[in-house]
Amino acid sequence: MPDEFSADQTFAGRIHDRVEHWLHQEGWTAEPLTSQTALWALVATDRNGRRLVISQSRTHEDRVLIEGRVVPSTEQAARLEEISEPEREGFVWDTRIELLRLGIDYSGVESPLKRIVLVESIYFEGALDSVLAKDTFFQRIEQIRRGVAMVQLLIRRRLGA
Repeated sequence: MPDEFSADQTFAGRIHDRVEHWLHQEGWTAEPLTSQTALWALVATDRNGRRLVISQSRTHEDRVLIEGRVVPSTEQAARLEEISEPEREGFVWDTRIELLRLGIDYSGVESPLKRIVLVESIYFEGALDSVLAKDTFFQRIEQIRRGVAMVQLLIRRRLGA
């Protein structure tokens, strides 16, 4: 990617520019997100309105994080709380196991279910082209999108919807 995309020629600025450029090439929108823990963060939205958060951590400058979130609706959360304790715990364990099968890091898969955060990381070694390639980046995005869809389907299946 040419350097003329931004005045920020720091390493983090160049990574940000590259990520934002790729997102726009593929029809995504990218809006800045304020974060105390990130050098930069974007809310990326695809053509179908699905959103992910993409960021570069202040404490781990050698990685880009891609996060997807599943927040059950108020109705879904209430219905999940109405099912028996053994069924609810079975749902939580099934969700954890399925996420592990997909190879996705997660948090928030617990009862009561409030918000599940799915995370993929891309690491690189100082050189911009060392691992941060468009193919790798979008493979990780698709992995998170599959994980979000899987969690949503598990919730719907458990609720009989």
